[in-house]
Amino acid sequence: YVRSFFIFDREMGISDYKMISGNYEDPGCGAEISDAGQLIVHSGGEEYLLRFAAFDRKALDQLLKLWPENVTGSADAVTDKIPQLKTLLVAALMYIACEDNDVDPEEDAYIRRYCNGDEELLGEALAFYHKHSYDDLLTSLGKITRPQILHFLCNMIEVGLADGRFAVEEQQLVKKFGIRYGIGEQEIAKIVEVLSVKNDGTVLER
Repeated sequence: YVRSFFIFDREMGISDYKMISGNYEDPGCGAEISDAGQLIVHSGGEEYLLRFAAFDRKALDQLLKLWPENVTGSADAVTDKIPQLKTLLVAALMYIACEDNDVDPEEDAYIRRYCNGDEELLGEALAFYHKHSYDDLLTSLGKITRPQILHFLCNMIEVGLADGRFAVEEQQLVKKFGIRYGIGEQEIAKIVEVLSVKNDGTVLER
């Protein structure tokens, strides 16, 4: 089994697994990472799509190294296709800004400020935004740390507030992110309140 791999699959509602096996050195056998963050395995003339969480990347690095370079390219070249967290965050800001079908100059300026002049980052995030849904973004994020969760959440809220109003559609996306990572509505409301005061330039004039 040294050069073999196994994929276990089952249909929803069916308890028995179907086992698919192959050999890394078989002609036409290979693997790659798709733009959507899925592992694509080619074997026996078939193509298998496997979803994985962001924290599985290190394990995938080792897996991809097992395939010959003339089939899949180097492992580094393949895994570089996985969107980085910063790319996903900028894409998240785009989903928020565009959700109410009205991207204001303030929202656009906020996103560009976050990119800090990095046009490559902006371009990668825009490409992800055009190709994938908001749910795809949440799937691509996988498991992230508490500080990373709050960093995403605060920036998503702040770009929503950038035009002076936090649209219901934008709030729904933030709420969905909160549900995904165990952040309740009360905690989100507190963050919104703090950021609203922080960004209100008239506070010191009252």
